[in-house]
Amino acid sequence: MKKTIKKIISNTLIAASIMLYGLPAFAEMPQTDVDFINQMAGNDADKIIALEEYYKLHVSELEVQLITEQNTGAFLGSKRAEREGDVGEAKRLNDMYESTKATKEKITAENRQLRKHLSEISKIEFPSNLVMAPDAPETIPTVPADTSIEMKENLAAAWKYVTLTRKNWNYARLDLLDGQEKYNNGEKNIHIGDLMRAVTNAEMALARSAADLRLVVAKIAVAGGQPLAAALSGL
Repeated sequence: MKKTIKKIISNTLIAASIMLYGLPAFAEMPQTDVDFINQMAGNDADKIIALEEYYKLHVSELEVQLITEQNTGAFLGSKRAEREGDVGEAKRLNDMYESTKATKEKITAENRQLRKHLSEISKIEFPSNLVMAPDAPETIPTVPADTSIEMKENLAAAWKYVTLTRKNWNYARLDLLDGQEKYNNGEKNIHIGDLMRAVTNAEMALARSAADLRLVVAKIAVAGGQPLAAALSGL
């Protein structure tokens, strides 16, 4: 069911993007690692190198989203504080807006460079944002018995990271829901924007951990002579 829903979302996003931008490059832009591997030419060693960069771009997209949310939130908050006559809070938020603006420019530039590098090594264009961050399976993947001890340890460490970030992501979502309920019940001191940004931050950490896990699985598959796309599609 989870994979079916993800496929429906993927198809919907692609269809919407075609309507907005036309048919060319974005319709072919891989939103999942399986699509990326299937589209990329070359041997498995080259694909592993490119796959790592592909995952980095996914995480980078969320980094851009987070800093954009922080920057916009600080700007809107400073204007609200000005209207309310809170000079100190307005200054604090305006300073935050200026500092996050510089950080946003830096992260956005890094995102563009990563996108360019990935296109160069994969020969696949990435003209628009990746919007479907990699996810992790519900249970630790099984691996062949002859998998090296090092790879098994790497997998165990990656799974531990997934478990932690998934727990934090769930907590962040619950905090947001709780905050929204309190705000709707009249507690106007609840900062919904901060709670939303906490969810994005947790989502970014979860995406990074899922990418690490999937990369380990991909390396195990290549080392064992197994089809790379098949190993990733089984997650």
